[in-house]
Amino acid sequence: MSRDELRQPLRKRSLNERLWAKRPSSLLAASILTACGFVAFSAWAIQTSHPFAGEPIVTAAIPPLEELKNPYVNAPIS
Repeated sequence: MSRDELRQPLRKRSLNERLWAKRPSSLLAASILTACGFVAFSAWAIQTSHPFAGEPIVTAAIPPLEELKNPYVNAPIS
């Protein structure tokens, strides 16, 4: 006997069946999770104190330039 859905009486679906039918797609769920993660990271980054913000952390002493001593440049022409 084949199942004829048009001739069967309508029945009230359970809450579980209705919620399962309205579940979000995988792409929508992934997009929402990504957006929530971005918002959470932004909130964390804003509230974290930055004691050295804008200041150089590493300083390096650069010695002054010395005159180049190349024997070929200053050699007399003979």
